Amino acid sequence: VAMRLYQEVGGTNDIRAVNMYEKVGQIAEQQGNFYASSNENKKSTTAYKNAIEILQKVLEQKKNVLEEEDLSIAETLKNLGSVYDELKMYSKALAVYREGLKIGEAHADGKNLTVAYMLNNIGEVHRKQNDWKEALSYHQRSLQLKMELLNPDHSEVSDSNFNIALVLKEQGKKKEAKKLFEACARVYGNVFGMDHEYTKGARDEARECVAWEEKAAEEDEDEDDEDDDDDDDDDDDD
Repeated sequence: VAMRLYQEVGGTNDIRAVNMYEKVGQIAEQQGNFYASSNENKKSTTAYKNAIEILQKVLEQKKNVLEEEDLSIAETLKNLGSVYDELKMYSKALAVYREGLKIGEAHADGKNLTVAYMLNNIGEVHRKQNDWKEALSYHQRSLQLKMELLNPDHSEVSDSNFNIALVLKEQGKKKEAKKLFEACARVYGNVFGMDHEYTKGARDEARECVAWEEKAAEEDEDEDDEDDDDDDDDDDDD
């Protein structure tokens, strides 16, 4: 059906048709996300693979029709990388994100949101592979660029801060992570409302950090008590 629609609205050389076909690919990814959230793994994999097939064709046609460094190509690379990411095909995700990053860097001296998004996505792939150093580096670069291009209270800035906080949390730097999560919750609350999933998610992450700190403090107290008991035993022996 998607291919018939693609052909009917203009064929492979009509950029309007290509863009419409890309939306079909994005819908297929959304279907994959829905099935994945419902633990219907076979259906989600099928939907993701369908999305990849569509987006690869879109990418091919865009490269045929558009200039080599057109930002629309970078957008398709971002969409394709997202699906690879969902399928845990991390090497392929990194490859297309880096290709998109290269295109973005050719525009406005690299000072544009396409570059910021690609840096963020590359950072997320590294985070999911437990490569904390690389993840933090890319997320910080993305944050810096967003701070130059957007208002400090923009939700996109908080998205980068949230991802940095995730890396810090996974590195065991819970206090630093908690501060960032709390800051993100404030921004998300102002932008989306207190009941929005982003706001709740940031608050929940901050609470987890607090719970970890309290548990760590209790464990330290228990160790101190054990040390005191050992000292008392030594005194008794004397």
